[in-house]
Amino acid sequence: MDTTKQYVEMCREAMSVLPPYEFKYGDLWSDDRQTVFVVMPLHFPVANCIPIYRQDQLQEMVGIKDLGILIYKFISTILHHPEGSNFDSCWIESYWEQFESMEQLWLAFVMKEVYQKKWNGENWVQE
Repeated sequence: MDTTKQYVEMCREAMSVLPPYEFKYGDLWSDDRQTVFVVMPLHFPVANCIPIYRQDQLQEMVGIKDLGILIYKFISTILHHPEGSNFDSCWIESYWEQFESMEQLWLAFVMKEVYQKKWNGENWVQE
């Protein structure tokens, strides 16, 4: 699970675009100091909490129920695949190379596919 400063910042900035998050027991969240915590059941303070999205939560946000179609959409978005070639001649599009974990990559995919936004290193901007 990615809890790096970069991913916490990406999640923080995504909060203004993504629907409100309902924290559940065991979810990860961060505060303004970017310290990561686990949600506990008693009197959980939701003000100023940054959700740290898991990959399964991000996949669900895309809204594609069929896993095969979801994987195809994900791969065809991040890989450059010349017409008529096989996967041996594919490469990752340069935009996607900045992400250092699958959570970062999936959050960027969700933001691009669902909200038409790209990460510029500081915040999410319209494509």
